[in-house]
Amino acid sequence: MKNKCGGVIVLYNPNESVISNIESYINHIDILIAVDNSDTINHSLIINLSKNSKIQYINNNGNQGIAHALNIGANKAISMGYEWLLTMDQDSRFEYEMITNYLDCWLQYKEKEKIAIFAPQYEAYNFVNNNFCQAATELIVITSGNILNLSLFQKIGQFEEKLFIDEVDHDYCLRAKRLGFYIIKFKNIFLEHKLGEPKIILRNGKKTIFRSHATSRYYYIIRNGLYICRTYAYSYPTFTGKRLLYLFKIVIFVLLYDDKRLERAKNILRGFYHFLVGKYGK
Repeated sequence: MKNKCGGVIVLYNPNESVISNIESYINHIDILIAVDNSDTINHSLIINLSKNSKIQYINNNGNQGIAHALNIGANKAISMGYEWLLTMDQDSRFEYEMITNYLDCWLQYKEKEKIAIFAPQYEAYNFVNNNFCQAATELIVITSGNILNLSLFQKIGQFEEKLFIDEVDHDYCLRAKRLGFYIIKFKNIFLEHKLGEPKIILRNGKKTIFRSHATSRYYYIIRNGLYICRTYAYSYPTFTGKRLLYLFKIVIFVLLYDDKRLERAKNILRGFYHFLVGKYGK
């Protein structure tokens, strides 16, 4: 390849499906750094992963957070001389033609030196036209499926480890944009990725879709969401205003419709309190 591209995948208590997900893209990159945040190591799975000579496995000794794992992968790739890094979640995969077209579009893109991130689409397999490389600039993207510019990573700074999980991707994007770098999304490249469990609510005869998450996630969603809003309120007021509205809607959904409302409401309150007192990390 003209630009050396490695990859990192963050593992957390994975099942066997992660192997087929990895197989959907590993032949298209030079190396895959697998950083394992699992509380209990799945040794049989690790043995299967180690059969692929392209995979370098790192035991992170428990869940240190997605930011810490991404930083390990990025710094490892830099030390090995890689210029770009494909960042993947364990539940994400590309169809064969998608990863081929994605990397072709990335390689063909001119003036990459100011591009902090290239990203695919996540929401729906719906082509705008037959031009796979049709692109647009974005303010934020999620981490999974990104091609990260490792040269700019050293200028933007590492992923914010105190956030642990949630908003880690948005924080990095907003810092990159604030420094004058760009985020490019290819409109016709699709990544299969699960963005929470969709729940349909009927209100006044209309369907509203909410995405439900594990109970513990609501603590991080609220705490880190408020951190992002405060940190970038002056730089990106429109975005932070929409983010506050999003957080408000989550609270309303939990209080009115969630079947685990008491437990999740406690996590929301704890997240709000820890934001106020400045307590971060795990």
